[in-house]
Amino acid sequence: MKAKAGAELMHTHKSYWPVLKKLIAAELVHAMAHITGGGITDNLPRVLPKGTGAMVEMGTWPVLPVFTHMQHIGNVPQDDMMRTFIWVSAWCL
Repeated sequence: MKAKAGAELMHTHKSYWPVLKKLIAAELVHAMAHITGGGITDNLPRVLPKGTGAMVEMGTWPVLPVFTHMQHIGNVPQDDMMRTFIWVSAWCL
């Protein structure tokens, strides 16, 4: 990784608001979560109806190199990465 992790994390993120705004206006969004803690592991079940579940298929979306780099240098287990960092933009339609 050419840039340092801290510098990489300071870059402006992509805003999904224009797309979200259209989906919300069209009443296509049933749930959303701004994942700041708990990651996918703890937050995804909160937006699902009782008695349902979801299958998260690792490797089906691009992971930014900075996350892979931090996992490697910090020797962070995969389950901790899933609870700590945003690894996916999930839309519940």
